[in-house]
Amino acid sequence: MPQIGQNYFTIDWPQNPRPCTGCCQGADPDVAHGFRRSWLRDIRETARRGCYKCLVLYSSCLEYASNASSTEINVHSSYAGALRVVRFVDNEPGETDRLYSGVQVVFPVGTMPPPPWKYISPGRKSERVEARRDEYGPLLRSWLDACDSGYRKCAMEGAKLPRRVLDVDDQLGDVVYLRRDCSGEERRYVALSHCWGKSPLPQTTTLNIDQHTQGIRFDSLPKSYQDAVTVTRTIGVRYLWIDSLCIVQDSTTDWETESSQMAQIYNHAYLIVAASQASDSTCGFIDRIEPCLELEDDDDPKGQASASIEREFSWESSSLAAKNWTPIGQIRNPDASTTSQIFRRPLKGYSYRDRHHYPLGLTPLTKRAWAFQENLLARRIVHFTPLEILWECVECGLKCECMEMDYTSTSDTDFSLVSATRKAQYTDLFCDRDADASSFWRGLLSRYSGLRLTYESDRLPALSGLAKLWHETKGAGQYLAGFWREDILESMTWKVEGLCRRSEEYRAPSWSPFSLDYADGNNGRREGVSFEYLDVHVDYTSVMKQRCATVVDARCEPVAGDLTGAVRAGFILLRGRVLRWVNQRDDTFHEGQETSDRYDRISDLDDTDKQKTTWISAGDRYRVKVEWDIWVDPNKWPILTLILIGASTRIAGASIIPRREGHLHMEPIAMVLVSTQMNGTRDGAFERVGMVYRTSLGEEDMFRLFTGEEEEIQIV
Repeated sequence: MPQIGQNYFTIDWPQNPRPCTGCCQGADPDVAHGFRRSWLRDIRETARRGCYKCLVLYSSCLEYASNASSTEINVHSSYAGALRVVRFVDNEPGETDRLYSGVQVVFPVGTMPPPPWKYISPGRKSERVEARRDEYGPLLRSWLDACDSGYRKCAMEGAKLPRRVLDVDDQLGDVVYLRRDCSGEERRYVALSHCWGKSPLPQTTTLNIDQHTQGIRFDSLPKSYQDAVTVTRTIGVRYLWIDSLCIVQDSTTDWETESSQMAQIYNHAYLIVAASQASDSTCGFIDRIEPCLELEDDDDPKGQASASIEREFSWESSSLAAKNWTPIGQIRNPDASTTSQIFRRPLKGYSYRDRHHYPLGLTPLTKRAWAFQENLLARRIVHFTPLEILWECVECGLKCECMEMDYTSTSDTDFSLVSATRKAQYTDLFCDRDADASSFWRGLLSRYSGLRLTYESDRLPALSGLAKLWHETKGAGQYLAGFWREDILESMTWKVEGLCRRSEEYRAPSWSPFSLDYADGNNGRREGVSFEYLDVHVDYTSVMKQRCATVVDARCEPVAGDLTGAVRAGFILLRGRVLRWVNQRDDTFHEGQETSDRYDRISDLDDTDKQKTTWISAGDRYRVKVEWDIWVDPNKWPILTLILIGASTRIAGASIIPRREGHLHMEPIAMVLVSTQMNGTRDGAFERVGMVYRTSLGEEDMFRLFTGEEEEIQIV
C-alpha cells in the first residue's frame, strides 16, 4: 500500500478493489444516489485502511491537507473526476465563511487503455496560449465527425444555400467570390455570427456587388472574416455566409427580404461559427485574445472589478493550460501491461457553469441582440472564447476544449434557457423546469431585453427569425410585436428596470416593451431597456392565475411584408373593468362634470420627483403601488385609467402566502393608461405607462374598486 500524503503515488490496481463506505462511493451512480460528501480527514483515514479510490481523491487534494478537519470534499458521479472543495473558515466569533473551489482528477486524452477507475476523467491540455491556431482544426473536425455519424438532428438534411454566399474553396487561393442567385442549390455552408463593432467593415452595396462577384482579396478582409474563411476551409466546406457581404446593405428592399430569411439561414447552416471573443471584425477569433471579457457594468473597463474578472477568467489560470496540470501519481492496470499517469488540475468557481457558461456570457458577442437569435437558431454552433472553444448542438449537448463538460451528464449541460430552446425546436422539451411554451417564450423575451443593437429600430427584426421558427414548430398563432395573441394578457405583465423613454421613432405599441427606447441608469448613463416577467424568474413576486379581461381585437401593421418584423402601427382592444384616477391638485373639473362616481381623487403624483415606483393614495381609502414604464407628468396627464387584466397570487420569497386554508391570497394586475389626447378625457385611445401589482387592501376590497359594467378600451 502506498504511503498516504506523499506527493506522488504508485498503485498496482487490483482486479477487484476492496469495498469502501467512504467518500469514493459518490463516484458510483448506483450507490448513495451517486453523491457523497466527507471531511478530507475522513478520506485520509479510509485511504489508510486500504481504499485505493480514496487514496486518489486524497492525493488530488493534498494542498488542503493542513486543514483536513475543516475542508469538505463533494464527489458526484455526474461530474467525472471533478471534486468540489468547501473550506470552512472562521471569520468572527460565531460566524463561519464557506470558500468554494475545486480540482479534477484527469489523465491525458488519448491514453490507451484508460485507467481502471472510470471516475478518473480524460482531459485535454494546451501547452501555450498561442497554440490554438494549430490545435483547433483536429478538435473541430472530431466534434463534427462524431456529430455527423451519431446524431440525426444536428445537421439539416438537404439544406439549400441562401440567395448569396461566399465561395471560399481553398483551391481559389487568396481570393473569395460572392456568388449570386444560389437559392435552391443543395450544398453545405457555414454561417458567421459576429459583432460588427465600431470599426469599418467590408459591405456589399449596389455599387460594388458586381465587383465582389469578380473576387475579394483575402488580405483585404478584416481579421475575423479571414478567420471565418480559414475555419470553413479547415472543415472541408466550400461556402460561407457573412451578413455584411451577402446582404446588399444600401438596399432597404434587399435587407428586408434577406433579414426575413434569418431563421432559415442560421437554422439550415451546417455549422455556425461564433466569433464570441471579438468585439469587432478586426479582432479575429482563432487566436486567443487575453482578456476580452465584458463586465455587466463597464463604466471603467480597466478598473479594479475588470482586473478581477480578467484574473479569474484568463487562460493562464484555466484548467486547459498545461502548466496548471500537476502529476499526482500513476496507476498500473490489473494485468500490469500498461501504466496511466494521473494528474490534478484546478477548477475555478463554484460549478462547471461558472467555468464555461458564465465566461461565455461575458464575451462581446453574447451581449448583441442579433447574436441571440443566431445562437438559438443554430442546430450546432462553435464558440471561440478567450478561454477555450465551446461546442453546442441539438443532440450532443455542450462540449468544451478542456473536456470537463464532455463527461458531465447531458441533463446538467442542458440547463440553460438557450440550450433548452435550441433543443425545443426539434423535441418535445420546453424547459428544464415545469413551464409551458408561453412562459418559456416570455423567458426568452426577458433574456433578449437589454441586449445591444447598433440600430434600435432593429429590435423586432432581430427577433423575427426566432419568432418564425417558434410559429412553425409550436403553432403559436398571431404574432403581435413580440407577443403571441393567445397569451397576450400574460405577456403584457412585463416591468422594466429603471424609468424609460418612449422612442421618438415609432417601433411598437405602448403595451410592448419594444416601444421604449432606453432607461436612465447609474451615473446618468443611458442603458438598454431590460424587462422581466413575474412568472419566469425564480425570485418572482406574483403569478397571473386568472384572466380578468377579454381581447376583443388586436392587430399590428408591418413596415414591410414580414409579419414578424418591424411594425408601423398597432393596437389592442380590451374589454374589462376600469378604475379612473384624477390628481388631487387638478382643477380642470368644473361643476356638472361626473367626478364623484367616475373618478377617485388621488395624491402622491409629483411633477418633479421621477421615481420608478410610486405608492398612490386615494385619501384614507387605499394605497396602490404603481410600477412606471415612463415618467408621467401629472400636469400633462391629470387623469390615469386602470384596466384590470388579471389576478395574481402573492408571493413571499418562494412561498405562496395563504389567504386562509384552502385558498390563495389574490391581488389584481392592472395596466395604468393615459389618454392619447392632451386634455386627458376618456374618449379615444390610450397608451400604457405602467402596471399595478400590489395594494394596501385585502383581496375583496381591492376588487370592489373595479366595479360597474365592463368597458372597451383601445390601447395603442
